[in-house]
Amino acid sequence: MSFPNKGKSFPTVGDAGRAGKRPPSVVAREICAALRRELGTTSAATKTAMGWTGASERTVKNWFAGLYGPNEEHLVSLAAHSDTVLIAFLSLAGRTELAATASLTDVRRRVRQMLEILDEILEDPAPPIH
Repeated sequence: MSFPNKGKSFPTVGDAGRAGKRPPSVVAREICAALRRELGTTSAATKTAMGWTGASERTVKNWFAGLYGPNEEHLVSLAAHSDTVLIAFLSLAGRTELAATASLTDVRRRVRQMLEILDEILEDPAPPIH
């Protein structure tokens, strides 16, 4: 008798509709895309989302694979920590004006961070080159 391989990997978004499985929901696809944009696809990304939500590794990997969307409690936690997830949620809810405002707020925050870095660089002159 042979047993299937077991492991911690999950199929990609494109594989979800194969082999009789139901295709992922629009919410699952959008949250998957938002998480990947925000965190990437590394094991550190999985651990970060686990820390934000308290969800299990398998659950978070299902989100990153686009197989399932987060439940309401996890979605709230994700949106609290990730502007990208918040914007995706607002867009899904048809609140494009709020999504645009959230996007602008995120851009402003990132520009402010870049200006702080530039200020630090300009305040600490490089040692002279000999």
